[in-house]
Amino acid sequence: MQKVVNGNGVIIGDFNGEFVINNGGSPIYRIDNDEVYSLDVPCKFLGELEGSTAIDLSGQVLFSIVN
Repeated sequence: MQKVVNGNGVIIGDFNGEFVINNGGSPIYRIDNDEVYSLDVPCKFLGELEGSTAIDLSGQVLFSIVN
């Protein structure tokens, strides 16, 4: 799994290829291709991956996937 950091560079969890899992072991985001979704029912589109960085609808960094 790859580490995930917030916009301040703090590790918030891991990416398993589909979900961002927080440090407590719970999924917090789902990634489908380059689109980032919440886990609400129904899910909400939150933003897009640009490279390894997720950018929300207002242009702010949600998180980055790092090696």
